[in-house]
Amino acid sequence: MNPSIIALSAVAFTAALVAAIFGLAGGAILFLGLNFFYSAKDTVAIHSAVQLISNVSRISVFLKHIEWKVVGLFSILIIPGVYFGSLLYGYFSSNVLSILVGSSLIASVFIPKVKRSSKRGIRFVLLGFVSSFLGMIIGVTGPITASFFMLNNLTKERMIGTKSMCQMLTHIARVIVFSSAIQFNYIDILPELLILGIVSALATIIGKKVLNKLSTQKHVFLNKGLLLLIGAILVFKGLDI
Repeated sequence: MNPSIIALSAVAFTAALVAAIFGLAGGAILFLGLNFFYSAKDTVAIHSAVQLISNVSRISVFLKHIEWKVVGLFSILIIPGVYFGSLLYGYFSSNVLSILVGSSLIASVFIPKVKRSSKRGIRFVLLGFVSSFLGMIIGVTGPITASFFMLNNLTKERMIGTKSMCQMLTHIARVIVFSSAIQFNYIDILPELLILGIVSALATIIGKKVLNKLSTQKHVFLNKGLLLLIGAILVFKGLDI
């Protein structure tokens, strides 16, 4: 067992708490924490497994708020996205991707919300592909999905519940690919995964109670602030500043 499991548990708790309240940033926090204890490639694989467990706990709490039609559309191209992403695993420049993703997050804060239209479904299908594709390469795609859901007028509970279900499906596909095609051995870190999963579940329950006390307006305002912060960090990271 990793001797730093206490530190990792603290990171996982913080990540799950933030994700349960805001629907984003949790994966980014966890990814940064894992980077201190594992190699870059191992971090992407381990991040997928921990986030899978964390998303399951959020789904159990936000189940009645999930928009199943959105989940269905999102899931259509998950497998092709993960497949093509696995082919390019480790080939992309992490700096360039950080700049691109960070810039898109910053831009999403200033883009007007999307009105409902006949093309709305296509947007969610494409989002599923992009999210699963990039997830195999950079690991963290939650902020991208959350910003898109916010642009499409999903309320705070619906955004978190629906996003958690979509992300869970993505993480399942990623874990399958990592354990089979890339042959990452999850059995070796099973004790750590179980501990981090329990910690994440506890944080989710607490986070849901905090979310209930936030107004929709305040939630949107704080979410935009988080997107700007994460976007700026990714851009600066890519520029090596």
